[in-house]
Amino acid sequence: MSRVRAPGNPIRDRLMERLARAEREAPATRRKVSPRPDVARPRCGRCRRPQSACWCRFITPIAARTRVVILQHPREHDVAIGTARMAALAIEGAELHLGLAWEGTEALRSAVSDPARPPVLLFPGDGARDVGTDPPQGPVTLVVIDGTWSQAKRMVRQSPTLASLPRVSFVAPRPSNYRIRKEPRADYVSTVEALVYVLGALEGDADAFRPLLVPFDAMVDGHLEKQRERAVLPRYVRPRKRPAGSPRAGRDA
Repeated sequence: MSRVRAPGNPIRDRLMERLARAEREAPATRRKVSPRPDVARPRCGRCRRPQSACWCRFITPIAARTRVVILQHPREHDVAIGTARMAALAIEGAELHLGLAWEGTEALRSAVSDPARPPVLLFPGDGARDVGTDPPQGPVTLVVIDGTWSQAKRMVRQSPTLASLPRVSFVAPRPSNYRIRKEPRADYVSTVEALVYVLGALEGDADAFRPLLVPFDAMVDGHLEKQRERAVLPRYVRPRKRPAGSPRAGRDA
């Protein structure tokens, strides 16, 4: 007795017809809900987020003596929950540049050529000064690399100018609130959180840049709320079609 399904099995055909009819007649609430609608959602031209997730209303412009220059890895540009653009929109005079290889670029030349505000690179490692205990004296140009840790190391390594800059680092006073993005270590923080701590230390006012956290917290809370809403949506799982030769669909004596 063979267990291979015979072509044109009437039992199988009736079963598949019933499943197809049940699927067509299923209530709308049971049908699979796509996480992305077919029509593009309107977007804010400033923060580039969907208007329903726009955090621009939470931004408060902040003046800084420190010149902030953010060099962003291209892969971070389209990350919806990135924070570099948030910082650039809030800090007056901040610059956000997109690229991968920075050596010889106008953005880097400009960042390191301000005699009134000499450049320092926000980058941990041997020789980096802790801004909390040993901040540079006077205004500086703070060069910030925005990317994952591996992306940032590669960008610095590939640019002799970046690699030669004096480095500053910091110790985060509290764990990150970046609950929507997994960090490789518990003491890592987002770009905007890092700027809150570092600029506060450089300018001698730990509270001056805390308004940067308002749009950040709003983004995190809004993203988590959307995740909770999607989690409770009913889902309809389409019956799986068995491939030809399935031993359970019929028998051929």
